[in-house]
Amino acid sequence: MKTLILKIILILTLFTGFSEKKKIVNGEMETFIAIYEGYNDTGFDDTGYNFSYFDKSLESEAEIIFKTVSKEILKKYNLKNDEYIGEKFKVTLEYIYNEKEEVEIPILKLIIREGI
Repeated sequence: MKTLILKIILILTLFTGFSEKKKIVNGEMETFIAIYEGYNDTGFDDTGYNFSYFDKSLESEAEIIFKTVSKEILKKYNLKNDEYIGEKFKVTLEYIYNEKEEVEIPILKLIIREGI
């Protein structure tokens, strides 16, 4: 009987428990115009690909940092290169909620250079 209970607990733990859970916040994409500010490699929380944009809800400029960018985007735009700093991009992102760390993580889905 104890063995059966332990097996059930183990199975439930594997399917629901200790893995990092992520869920899509709202499940919608967000698109806006942003200016690329460059890649920051400090090794701290601000490490990543930095964009600034006008946040309508705050009525002020805001910054967003993408920790990772897909290989497809980096193949089209080498964002570690300084040539794109100051350029405008149409940015599409999705927020993923990391329950373990209790933070929303912006995921860059698509960028298109503006004004070409």
